[in-house]
Formats: sequence, structure tokens, C-alpha cells
Amino acid sequence: MQPRRVDLEPGERVLYESGPAVVTNMRLLANWKGRGSPAPKNRIALADIDGYERVVGGQDSRSDKGLLLGGAGVAALLFAMIPRLPGFVEALAFLGGMVGIIFGIHFVVQSFIRLRPHTTVLFEVGTKLIPVSYPGRENPEADELIRNFVKAKRGD
Repeated sequence: MQPRRVDLEPGERVLYESGPAVVTNMRLLANWKGRGSPAPKNRIALADIDGYERVVGGQDSRSDKGLLLGGAGVAALLFAMIPRLPGFVEALAFLGGMVGIIFGIHFVVQSFIRLRPHTTVLFEVGTKLIPVSYPGRENPEADELIRNFVKAKRGD
């Protein structure tokens, strides 16, 4: 990834740069509007930031479990179609097969519409929260952003 072109104020220097955020000795610049855009959506003076919170969210994909469960359901339905099975066994196999297929379809569809795993740092500016998100659960870049933000806020 190439470094972002940031318009710095006199006496300002970049302390940390990563993905959606740049920390300088005076400001936090975050959430660029589009690819290659020189202007970030959020420019906040470090003095205006009251605090931060790190949040981990999203869901992992369960499509593999859904396919396995759906396949087991189809196998149970095929078993229920064996001639001369006792009625109770046939009904149980049919119900188990249908439950497996329904839950399998649910898991596969849910995997397509889920919120991907991510780590978000929420910066508190008055009553507003400015989110800076990184892909993946427990992303180390989010921790590095927090470390550099705290260091810049202290004035180190």
C-alpha cells in the first residue's frame, strides 16, 4: 500500500499511518472518501478527542457447516425413501432430513449477508463517535493505531 498524501499544517508531522487512519502530532485524519482521494472525511484535533473504545464485531462464515448439514439432510431424506421401513423410522428420517436442509440453507444464506469480522476503534469527540475500521478479528493495526494515538495525545 502506498503512503497517503496528507496536507500537513506548519509544524505538523506524521507519526503513524495505516489503512484508514493517519496520526500526526496535532490531528487524527481518518476515513478517506474514496480511493486516491487526498482529503479524509474526518480531521480531528487531538485535543478535541475525549477518548476511544476498541470494538470487535462481525461473524465468521458458516457456509461449510451449512453445506454439511444440508448434505446430511438430503441423505436422511433418501434414507426415508427406502421401501418397507417402519412408519416411525420413516417419519423420523423425513423430519430430520427436512430440519437439516432448512438449517443448512439458513447457514449458507446467512454467510452471504453477514457482517464480516472487523476491529473498529471508536474515537469520542463530544457526543459524536468517529469509527476507524480494520478488517479481521483482533487486527493488530488497530492496536498500533491506539498506541500511536495515546503517544501523540501525551505529546511524546
